[in-house]
Amino acid sequence: MAKINEFKDKDSLEPHQILSRLSLGVVAKLIISYKVQNKILDLRAFDFRKYSSSNRNFFIYENTKQGFDNIDKVNIVLNLLHTLRNRACHFENLLKIRENDNKLYPRISTKEKGTNIGLMPDKIENFLNDLICLINKDLLDYLNRG
Repeated sequence: MAKINEFKDKDSLEPHQILSRLSLGVVAKLIISYKVQNKILDLRAFDFRKYSSSNRNFFIYENTKQGFDNIDKVNIVLNLLHTLRNRACHFENLLKIRENDNKLYPRISTKEKGTNIGLMPDKIENFLNDLICLINKDLLDYLNRG
């Protein structure tokens, strides 16, 4: 919030200029803190199993399977994007995976309601393309032409 207030004091900045100067992490925190996840993305049909066989689309609450609601899914996606961005910008190996009991698990992962959700290295591009399509299908076509 301090970052936003820092920019608010500058009369010459338009709202879009303020947004462009914020980091992905700050934008994600703002979305969560102002509880606008449902207004940002509709991920109700989003299937996390496409990105790792260890992913689930549910969590366990009082010994009962409960599906993630849209807010949970947006939080998961924002956390995965933030983790992916940080690992890429710090030149960490995005192709690394974890092994536990002879099973392979993604290293890029987040935890929501006690359930780990991750991205296998060979599925990162699919994940990003799926998100771009959710925002604007024409945008992916435009990017692929370039």
